[in-house]
Amino acid sequence: MAPATSKRKPKASASAITLESNGSQDELNEEGDTRRPRKTTRTAQPSRSKLNEYEEDKGRQSSRDFLSWGSWHQKQVKRETDSSGDFLAKFQAAVAASQGDISKDIESAEEKITSIVAQHSERLEKISASIKASKDDPSAAATGPSTLSSRGGNDRKRRRETNALYHTGRKIMTACRSILERHEVANRQTQDFTPEVPHDVWRQDNEQLVQLLTYGRQFGERVVQTIVSPDHRLDELTAERNELGETGRAAIGLFNKTLEVQRKATVGQTMREQFNAFADIIRTVEKD
Repeated sequence: MAPATSKRKPKASASAITLESNGSQDELNEEGDTRRPRKTTRTAQPSRSKLNEYEEDKGRQSSRDFLSWGSWHQKQVKRETDSSGDFLAKFQAAVAASQGDISKDIESAEEKITSIVAQHSERLEKISASIKASKDDPSAAATGPSTLSSRGGNDRKRRRETNALYHTGRKIMTACRSILERHEVANRQTQDFTPEVPHDVWRQDNEQLVQLLTYGRQFGERVVQTIVSPDHRLDELTAERNELGETGRAAIGLFNKTLEVQRKATVGQTMREQFNAFADIIRTVEKD
């Protein structure tokens, strides 16, 4: 008897089982079975490239560098500001100190000039008295103690002609009178309401005012510029002073504030002030 052969059903493959199960699962889901949720698919995120990462790192580094530079720049500006402030403060202090020294030098020079003028004032008074006596009574003046009157008329004339102060004083007095006359003419013209603009008169005023201040101009400028110090000799200041005698050098002391007068006074006021100051010196010499 032949053995019975059993027919075995072939096994379904794993893929077929999977498809079967998937199909049944799909059927369950379609029928509303909610026991197992459907899987959701995720969208794949694009991968970041090395270039993107490099660009991001570079941007962050640039920001850090900019912040560092800004901090450094602020420190530099603050340091320069502090340095400039210190320099300005020191400079102002130095200027103030130098101005104080200049003021002291000017005051010392003025005191010395005043003392020298005072020393020669007695001599000028004697000369003035001698000239006055010679005019009133020539014979009495000739017998008096004065040196000038004892030499007679010829000696007095010779001394007058060789006196630089006498000739300069006469020119200045003439110029002053001319200036006064022209100013009077200008005043009358303005009062008559028919003024003529006196350009030529003003030009002559300026020229003759410069001549009027010749003695004191250079000396006053040197005092203001502190070129003259208290220990300088007055007869070494200018060549003009060396050519004059003691009386001429004393007369220069009357003009030691020439620049101040020019700044503050008008032409007419300056002329009148200098005229009055110089008249005392001119009286010491004989006039025509």
